[in-house]
Amino acid sequence: MASKSKEPRKSRFSLRERQRRYVFLRQSKFEPVRVEDFCEVACVLPALKEIIDHLKHFREYSSMGAELPSAAIFYGFAGNGTTYGARLVATQIGSEFVDVRGFPRHPDEDAFSSEDVRQLFALAERRVRKIRGTVLLFWDQFDAFLESAGKEAISQFYVELDGVLGKRRGVFL
Repeated sequence: MASKSKEPRKSRFSLRERQRRYVFLRQSKFEPVRVEDFCEVACVLPALKEIIDHLKHFREYSSMGAELPSAAIFYGFAGNGTTYGARLVATQIGSEFVDVRGFPRHPDEDAFSSEDVRQLFALAERRVRKIRGTVLLFWDQFDAFLESAGKEAISQFYVELDGVLGKRRGVFL
């Protein structure tokens, strides 16, 4: 009996194509969350409502020259509702929800490279233009990214988050 090789199975798609498919075909795979289902804790819901309002009306706010946030950080231990809060925001704004953790990377790299970060944001912007809506990038365990990524990837992340001269529209982290 021949033994099976332990080598990773090669995909028939290139890395770039797998990344494109991930953003364009796997988006919004989450259970919607209603405000009524969200447990009010301190000032969390009012803060989320402000983010939701900005994201629902980002084009109107932008046309008035308002500077809008490009990200929000939800912090807490596992099980405290950070993912639930992000899903609430995505549900309320009718956004596509892309879980960044599964974004395809080169099989030899454990951490995100600067090119991976650049490609993720470029694909999200293309998706925004196609759907004429908002894309919410959900980056669970972001602290692990900061610990494992190199300086170039982190620098690229900040450039992508702010956009060119702060003009990023429709992508929210």
